[in-house]
Amino acid sequence: FIEDETKRFQNAIFANGVWQKRKEPVGTFTIQVSKLDGKPLGLTQDCAFDFEFALPKIPISILHEIHKLYQAVSKKFRSEVYVSLYWDKVKEDYFLHVPKQEVSGAQVNFENEPEMLNNPDIVIVMDSHSHVNMGAFWSAQDRADQTASRLFSVMGKVDSATPEFLLTAGSNQQEKKLKIEEVFDMECQKLHEHSDYTISEAL
Repeated sequence: FIEDETKRFQNAIFANGVWQKRKEPVGTFTIQVSKLDGKPLGLTQDCAFDFEFALPKIPISILHEIHKLYQAVSKKFRSEVYVSLYWDKVKEDYFLHVPKQEVSGAQVNFENEPEMLNNPDIVIVMDSHSHVNMGAFWSAQDRADQTASRLFSVMGKVDSATPEFLLTAGSNQQEKKLKIEEVFDMECQKLHEHSDYTISEAL
């Protein structure tokens, strides 16, 4: 790949296939787009899935708020629940959103909301869901759903004071496992004085 900040997409051939570096609002993803063998072309360098976060680190209070939601739903319904984290380009801040969804102890089906996905002023940063009191892992359905270029997370054993948390950067069903501190600011509670990351009772 070449160093060119103006290019949103770049394709390059490596020994282990054709790879694409794509700049998205959430960050830069390097993904494999073809398994073409580049060795007959004399290529010797391999490439690997990679991710560079482009937004300010997420205040750790947001993760605490997500945990509170998961505990509340677990207590009331004994079910999983989905929440999405957005970036507001105008306010330059994050906010949490809980879409309309049908939930059970092992599955979540939520409705896509065109007014959210088609709003040019906001960007979805992370899909997150709970596993109630099971561990944090990706199910086959979870992996099948991970096609968009963003962060994905799952929290297990939510009724515990120390739940399990799995966080990845994913695109085109490829992923890189991340440490919490790579995208969350462990010391920051909010980006701005008037930031509000609470999830309303209505949601």
